[in-house]
Amino acid sequence: MTKFATTRDSDKEPVYLFADSIEEIETYCEQNDLTIIATPEYVDPNMVCHHFLWIGEGEKPPLWKISKPKYSV
Repeated sequence: MTKFATTRDSDKEPVYLFADSIEEIETYCEQNDLTIIATPEYVDPNMVCHHFLWIGEGEKPPLWKISKPKYSV
């Protein structure tokens, strides 16, 4: 199940993260000097697609990718 986190960097700027587990988020925060502010249970999918950074293993799951039409020229 996807986990979300709102964090802050050393400049107090918000950084929005998501991954497969909260452990992945905590590890990423420790390695990148981020402080976890909140771990919401639900985030609007549009917000996730546009503002959240995928830090889980592998590619971002297709559920969270924005489909783009293929145009033929």
